[in-house]
Amino acid sequence: MADNDGIALISDARRAAGGADGETYDSEFWARLAHAPDSRSFAASWLDIQCRAFEGVIRGAVILRASEAAAFAPVAIWPEGIEGSPKLASVVERALQQRRVVVDGAKRNARRQDPIFIAHPILVDDELYGAAALEVEGRSEAAVHELVQRLGWGIGWLEALARRKTFTSKARLVTVLELISTSLNHERFQAAATAVATELATTFGCERVSIGFLKGRHIQVRALSHSAAFAKKTNLIRAIEAAMDEAADQMATVIYPARKDGPFQVTRAHAELLQQHGTGAVCTIPLTAGANLLGALVLELPTGSEFDARTVELCEHAALLVGPVLDVKRKEDRWLAQKAVDSMATYLRRLVGPRHVALKLWTLLVAATIAFLSIVDGDFMITADASLEGTVQRAITAAMQGYVVEARARAGDIVREGSLLAAMDDL
Repeated sequence: MADNDGIALISDARRAAGGADGETYDSEFWARLAHAPDSRSFAASWLDIQCRAFEGVIRGAVILRASEAAAFAPVAIWPEGIEGSPKLASVVERALQQRRVVVDGAKRNARRQDPIFIAHPILVDDELYGAAALEVEGRSEAAVHELVQRLGWGIGWLEALARRKTFTSKARLVTVLELISTSLNHERFQAAATAVATELATTFGCERVSIGFLKGRHIQVRALSHSAAFAKKTNLIRAIEAAMDEAADQMATVIYPARKDGPFQVTRAHAELLQQHGTGAVCTIPLTAGANLLGALVLELPTGSEFDARTVELCEHAALLVGPVLDVKRKEDRWLAQKAVDSMATYLRRLVGPRHVALKLWTLLVAATIAFLSIVDGDFMITADASLEGTVQRAITAAMQGYVVEARARAGDIVREGSLLAAMDDL
């Protein structure tokens, strides 16, 4: 947990604690929580301050789980090095099972020296995140009730921690919809991809988020979080692209350092990226549309952080929906000549590759038709009106004006030299 994340968490915790009640804690409280490097340190600081603020605390514990599939485990014990209490563990187990506050030992006629065990569950949107437990010296029922109430106020800080580290089903849906909305709010591809990468980095506290798309046989980085422009030939970009290619070759999400329960994967490029550029954990998710590879998404956490199963699952869902949207914008931003070349290349790949039988048949039919019309000769009969005229046309003119009395030849007749063609009226 970076310092700025701790400060943001303190802001959330102040609101969760109920306003004025949260202001009663001194500046040391806020300073210790704000500079906690991770969740364990945050829980340990919170427990130490709570136990010192309450009178008569014998021991305390904070029980959390790292992910939805993990088991509950103690992350902070007060005072450090003290042995565990079976009675306190039993109370914690009951609080986790019943999902409510459990108090054991507070009886009307109990002796004042008998210890009292209190366990308070940590619930986030009806999902159980853990519990905080105290073993205190005996006291009256009214004092126990006040202590439980004050502990409930303090639980608000652990709930704020849980909200920043986990996502409920509703929160996951909202996050994915926000990412889709971010990608659709920008008309141009570069602006949309940069906005999505920045949104992912902000949501999950990543040091850097990179988005790349396939070009030829390799993936090229097209957008970085919080960066409108970047040098494409730097060692960092090359290392990120190598990690993208590594995940794309396996067509699977690659996490480094790998989880203990995760499958065996090739992570050489991811290890080099982490070692050379000082990040805490790397997660690469291929961007796909059906069975087609579009690109890859790389998320890098700061030192001391790691990816949990819930975060990876959410990022995979986001990549599945956002990837095709960004790919459409990327294709629309190409030059017209580039679109024509890419369209022809896609057509040729489908023509010579497997599947697409209908395309191959239509192409063969068109080619055969063109070849037939180009080679074969034939006669064509055309029906139309026509007139027949001689090649040489001659005209005979009368020597004087008058009327024709008799015409002995018509157009097209064969006549001999000296034959009478027509007789004129000499009246």
